[in-house]
Amino acid sequence: MNLVIKNLLLKTERSYLKTKEFFSTNIRLRIKSSKTLERSPKVEKFTHNNPYCYSCKTKGGGAVGSMPDYYTTKRKVHIDAKPEYWTIARNGRGRAVKCDRDTPGAIYHPSVPAHDEIWKNWSDYYLIQKIFGDGQGAGTAYVRGVVLKSLKDNQTRGKVLLEATCIDGKTHPAGFYYKLGFRHTNEQFNIELEKWLKEGGKKENAPWCPGNMYLPRENIMRCLNYGNTTYSLKGKLLIKGYMLRNKILYAIDNLKSCDV
Repeated sequence: MNLVIKNLLLKTERSYLKTKEFFSTNIRLRIKSSKTLERSPKVEKFTHNNPYCYSCKTKGGGAVGSMPDYYTTKRKVHIDAKPEYWTIARNGRGRAVKCDRDTPGAIYHPSVPAHDEIWKNWSDYYLIQKIFGDGQGAGTAYVRGVVLKSLKDNQTRGKVLLEATCIDGKTHPAGFYYKLGFRHTNEQFNIELEKWLKEGGKKENAPWCPGNMYLPRENIMRCLNYGNTTYSLKGKLLIKGYMLRNKILYAIDNLKSCDV
């Protein structure tokens, strides 16, 4: 039993938002109780009694949809040639299996010549796994805290990714994240969210737009300044310093990617 508890503690990292270096006194007291729990995705013990946010630093996974190039890493993959073949569903359903061309109901798959493909994977970013606010600004504080952590990290540089999913079964949070500056990997959803925002952006009629949303680097300050947020002088200088450092790092990356 002690070994199990020890392994669980090793997988679970609990870290609190360091608000003293960023926020002034009038907002620090409200956000100081907010905490970000970084834990293994396999650990799913939580309660809805209090606001919470699960986040972690991660990378990898296939990047599907529309997103800026700095959110992904690209690699060339060679695909071997494949001959033509026929398949049919096992027992009329389930996983398809190969069969003869004369089999009734067989589906034809044409041959594929050898070729190269460009695969995109997510680069280093902070992932907001779960977030549950209290309707009084806790959700905004959680998101802002994760963005600050990502901004301070010279590997993530303010990159934050989340999956917009409905928790309460009534409203969809995509509109809330869109107001913060997040953008959907589905461009059609972005058009719907922009239209919803121009029409008033009421929570009750927010469009249903499930899927991944990311924070573009040009919207980082919009997210950090959302709502009645005031920063201490030290916080303002730190944020400007991190933004300048990240801008230089991106410029260096662009130079490295150019053909010499």
